[in-house]
Amino acid sequence: MEPQLAAMPAGVPHNAREIPVIRSSVLPAAHAARCLFLSALAAASLAAVAADNPTAPPNVVMIMTDDLDTSVFETALALGYLPNIDTELVQKGTTFNNTFAALPMCCPSRTSYLTGQYPHNHHVYRNRGPMGGFDHFDNDGSTVAVWMHNAGYRTGIIGKYLNGYGRTAKSEGGAYIAPGWDTWDALFTASQYGYYMSRNGIRVKYGTTPDDYQTDVLSGLGVGFLQNQSDGRPFYLTMTPTAPHYEGSDDDDDSGGTIRPAPRYTATPPLLTIPPESKASYNEADMSDKPAWMQADALVDPVGQRAGYNSKIAAMRAVDDMVGDLIATLRANGQEANTVIVFTADNGFQYGTHRRTQKTEMYEESIRIPMIIRGPGQTVPRSVDAWAMNIDWAPTIVDYAGAMPDIAVDGTSLKGFVDTATPPEGRRTVLIEHPCDGTLMAGHPPYDMVRTKDSTFTGDPTGQTVLVYAETLNKHDAIVAKEFYNLATDPLEDESQQNSADPTVQKQMNALARRLDQLKVCAGDTCRQLQQ
Repeated sequence: MEPQLAAMPAGVPHNAREIPVIRSSVLPAAHAARCLFLSALAAASLAAVAADNPTAPPNVVMIMTDDLDTSVFETALALGYLPNIDTELVQKGTTFNNTFAALPMCCPSRTSYLTGQYPHNHHVYRNRGPMGGFDHFDNDGSTVAVWMHNAGYRTGIIGKYLNGYGRTAKSEGGAYIAPGWDTWDALFTASQYGYYMSRNGIRVKYGTTPDDYQTDVLSGLGVGFLQNQSDGRPFYLTMTPTAPHYEGSDDDDDSGGTIRPAPRYTATPPLLTIPPESKASYNEADMSDKPAWMQADALVDPVGQRAGYNSKIAAMRAVDDMVGDLIATLRANGQEANTVIVFTADNGFQYGTHRRTQKTEMYEESIRIPMIIRGPGQTVPRSVDAWAMNIDWAPTIVDYAGAMPDIAVDGTSLKGFVDTATPPEGRRTVLIEHPCDGTLMAGHPPYDMVRTKDSTFTGDPTGQTVLVYAETLNKHDAIVAKEFYNLATDPLEDESQQNSADPTVQKQMNALARRLDQLKVCAGDTCRQLQQ
């Protein structure tokens, strides 16, 4: 039987538990009054509970944006368009300056979040097809949601779960609810208007009125989740807006080339040129050092890339409002000081560097993602240069909660970097992979890549030298191209040295090839040992 289809009339709150969300950017006085009202109702009792039990397990709020690269994020911050993220997270949290996605593609990255594993261990390699998407993830009974629920947490996901959810055989219509989630508000598509969502198994359609703007609807649902304190359990909330992902026919479609901002931000002034254009790697002139499949790439049209980049900046302003709404609610509830907040993205993006206009590639712009963690009670900013990864999110969350994974996780908890004045050195090596699945994804062949600052390979005990070695594969898992970069001398990865006659370069490549062979089959403790 098909799940119920419910249409939400314009002007009616989309969650019966929530109060309407008033945007501070529109009505600052009303927003302030709302916060004071919430505080008067909740602060006395809830703050007293927290004061009586300072060792209570911390709450966790995870905010994961979609296709947010570090360039768009840092530019929006610098322009003053993300005041809540700046004031509440950057200025009060721990910024991780070197965070990487193990496979810079939506569904594999989100599965790495759920499991704490590299893609070669959770086996989700793509957004769709035989080795990708929601239907291919066959172990959703062992995820961070299940572990947190078993540890006594009230859990909720609001936004995107995995690509294909709601449109595949297993989840058609949204009746399927993944194990471990008490609140399940899961999107079907990436559109900001005219989208479907599973509201705890009931399919709901949203329209095209300003009140239906997806990011704002999710924000209201998130506020409602935080206001529901009926059972007294600590909570774990994952907020996953699809912003600033380009809009298309589904959550794996960037064909729209832009994303619509919230109505109040449609007048955001566009940049006439975008930061990637200033890089020497933009529309790279000489591609002869790159794999053959890239050498045929045409030059990128800057007009389209500027439009997409600017639309992402404008769309992020509503995400910033979401962050402000969530933190204002935590503060009103007296829970701010005992809540871990993580802000990040599933992968980066390229706007013309190396003539590429997507994600998935092994280059810096694609694999780098923003990440800020505000620990319980943290009020001063910190900056961490240690290397972190998306496989670290689940281990970090369960570490704070005292929860127990029931599978071998490949990542490492980042709690010590947030809570400790003198954090450990962290990993010196990372694996970035796009495993072969027996087919060829158009424009994105499989590859394996190792990135290291380990002096065993670099010969530099200071850790300033970073080497990158990559192997492009065919559908039979055979190596068809190699790349090698020294980021200390070539930070833009303009000139691969795989054909260098320098014996030192060849020795380094051979050593990294051997380490790569070990990394791409590692699991659990072995992964962590190989990355130190």
